[in-house]
Amino acid sequence: MTERPVAVRRFALALSLSVALTVSTGIASKLLPSDADTKSGGPDRIAQPASAPARSPELPSEPPPAECPPAVAIRARSARASSAQAGHPGRHAIDGDLGTRWAGTGSRASLTLDLGTVQPLCGAVITWYRGQSRHNTFIVLVSTDNRSFRRAIAGRITAGGPQTYAFSEVATARYVRFGVTRAPNQPGSGVAEATLVTLSAPPTLPPPMPVPTGTPPPAPTPPPSSTPTTPRPPKPSSPGTPSAELKPASYWIAEYDRAAPGKIAEGNRLTSSADSYDHYNGAYYVDAAAAIFEASGRRADAERFLQLAENMVRSSSRRPDGFRGWISQRPDVKGQEVPLFESYAWRYVAHGLGVVRAGPLYSDPAIRGRYAALASFLDTNLFDKWTRRGTNAYVYRVNTHMAAHWAFIAMEVARQTPDPQRRAEALEIKGNIDHNLPNRGGQGIKDQLKLGVVDADSYFFNDTFGQQARPGSDVAHANGVISYVAAAAEDREGWTEAEMRHFGHLLTDVVLPKKAVYVDGSGAGKGTGWIADGFVKLGRFDSRVQQALENHSVKSQPQYLAQMAVNAKLLRAG
Repeated sequence: MTERPVAVRRFALALSLSVALTVSTGIASKLLPSDADTKSGGPDRIAQPASAPARSPELPSEPPPAECPPAVAIRARSARASSAQAGHPGRHAIDGDLGTRWAGTGSRASLTLDLGTVQPLCGAVITWYRGQSRHNTFIVLVSTDNRSFRRAIAGRITAGGPQTYAFSEVATARYVRFGVTRAPNQPGSGVAEATLVTLSAPPTLPPPMPVPTGTPPPAPTPPPSSTPTTPRPPKPSSPGTPSAELKPASYWIAEYDRAAPGKIAEGNRLTSSADSYDHYNGAYYVDAAAAIFEASGRRADAERFLQLAENMVRSSSRRPDGFRGWISQRPDVKGQEVPLFESYAWRYVAHGLGVVRAGPLYSDPAIRGRYAALASFLDTNLFDKWTRRGTNAYVYRVNTHMAAHWAFIAMEVARQTPDPQRRAEALEIKGNIDHNLPNRGGQGIKDQLKLGVVDADSYFFNDTFGQQARPGSDVAHANGVISYVAAAAEDREGWTEAEMRHFGHLLTDVVLPKKAVYVDGSGAGKGTGWIADGFVKLGRFDSRVQQALENHSVKSQPQYLAQMAVNAKLLRAG
């Protein structure tokens, strides 16, 4: 049968799973066995329904593929195998790790996925296990009740890598069963990854909004709404009463309004690029826009943040596995999707979406619709994409700052996603990065933090998990860790004010006075003073730190000014 990639390219894809299906040579004369075989210990032959007649080995051509509108993520709640080889249980089918697999035994082993609810399905993207050499025939069956199955598609494996298949018609189903029906060249074949497609379309992005160029006007009072929102927890309070000399939030907002107009065009240029490295550099503008909205509550600030995020969505392209992404043009990674660049920018989109959701404009249907479209894109094309491609390889990174970007994203996804399974997965990822990375010897960010290396009050940490050698992390990359932990402490998500005070001492007692390159104070006098991407956020926990930040010489960047406004607001100096 001829594969049909064109129609499937329209699909938004989710439900990643890692599967390996092993079967013996021969044509299955009946349907693949039911899940009852797992309990009974052998395949019960069941009659093939009239809607799925026995197919000859030549597999006559299928009807034209289903035509589907854009679709959204759908993920299996569970996977059950009719049989499994030792070390390759059925649960490996949905662990998102291509390094593991489910391997069945016998001539008609099958894997059945439960989507949780009945869904309209259009097709699948399947990466066959050793598909480049095992040109076997396969079948995909669907069912609403896990008893009566009908064929959705049958074909022949012709290549490795992601292969796209459109169902001959839209299939309404809750259960999807995979199997290989004929293995002429050798008795083993299977699936390395399979992605299903549902019809339910996400909110579409609105056309680009005019970008404000001057001082944003005050936000109008939003109308009352009966739609409940999930408020963020009360912010932690600063120890003691802020000094009367601290500048109020209004001062920093005014400073931002003077500095930002000259940067708006650059922010739009970077985020509108199809190069993910431009998004990496555009992340500072995204963070600044979200922060100034958090401080001001002004509609123009919210719309500026949403516009920058929407620019990145519009510049994305469909990748071979069905997700959307961006190709970097930076010479050392040219032509590649780069998880570092994407996570660096989208951690701030994720956080900014949380600010919008908790802010005064969320009751506005226009704002809420734009939020929903971006949140759906984040869930599917950032979180699902990279976790399905391999959490150990792309999320649980070797460096503290790189892992922290994903902890930041996971924290916000867990707070905002409507999908309970995705929420549970996100919480697990955040917890592992904090405490127990499975591929880093059980180390987490908290294990890296040491007191007494430089002084009794300041944290020291090396930027490579499992290492403690000096000079430790450079200050520039330490910003990435602190940006995440400060946001987590703000929302009381596993990090405490006491821990923020130790980071604060690192800033005020080591980094700033020594103008250090590294967190142990070395490289004195050679540091750039660039702390706008993380360290600046420590001012919201301690008025002493905020005072030191007010006196810092590098404070003209919009990101720095916006975060100082948030600090002042949370310290109640405004």
